[in-house]
Amino acid sequence: MAADDGANELSEDKPSGGRRGKLKPLIIVGALMLGEGVGIFAMMKFFAGPPESTLASEDDAEMEDPLNLGGQTEVELCEVDAFNRKEGKLHVYSMKLSAMVAAEDAESVAAFVEARAASISDRVQLVIRSADPQHLNDPSLEMVKRQIKQELNNLIGKELIEELLVSKLLQSRTNL
Repeated sequence: MAADDGANELSEDKPSGGRRGKLKPLIIVGALMLGEGVGIFAMMKFFAGPPESTLASEDDAEMEDPLNLGGQTEVELCEVDAFNRKEGKLHVYSMKLSAMVAAEDAESVAAFVEARAASISDRVQLVIRSADPQHLNDPSLEMVKRQIKQELNNLIGKELIEELLVSKLLQSRTNL
């Protein structure tokens, strides 16, 4: 029995795993992670080229037109109150119109608008009076805009108006 007691004492003094046994897996995982990091870095250095440099000339083009106006400007055309009786009921349309024109044509279009304000109002009212109520109730007003744009470009004599903008449109029946 004495021999058994000696064997038990030896096994109790020597820890089975201890601190060294717990650190071994951590050291292995750390070494693997370090090796993987070095491997990825080396592969990226080998396959990836140097970083691309940004050129100031590319940024200059963006800084010339930071609001993306594209060389266009708005010119206010007119504000009209027009009537339409196509449905059998009288409707009043109060519109405020502007036009998108090229920046270099803005002064000539503004001078034309000032000189021919009555003619412009007449053409716009003509289009509204003759428009189908479906086209006037369309949210985008594409057909009405196209007709007014064509009439105004015919009045000017050149295709200076690129796009027509309806900044205000109020529609009401007159019997209310």
